[in-house]
Amino acid sequence: MSKPQLADVALQKIRRVAAPPAPAGESPYYRPGRATKTHLTVFYAHAVKDKLRLMGITRGMTLQAQVNEALNDYFAKHGEPEIAE
Repeated sequence: MSKPQLADVALQKIRRVAAPPAPAGESPYYRPGRATKTHLTVFYAHAVKDKLRLMGITRGMTLQAQVNEALNDYFAKHGEPEIAE
């Protein structure tokens, strides 16, 4: 069996990206609870992540719960409904 050529591998990746997404709930890659949600990507120093992990362990909270609390505090501060769940 020969090694795949770089161009073939790149083309396969492009086809996967270009393919239309499956409807929510039908894709095997989505958990049912995530079907109506999206992701946020933010970048911080490693020390911030380490601190959040430690605080989560000592408080028995997941990172998701910590971020939800922080976002809801931010929304409340600006007079918006607390909608992060």
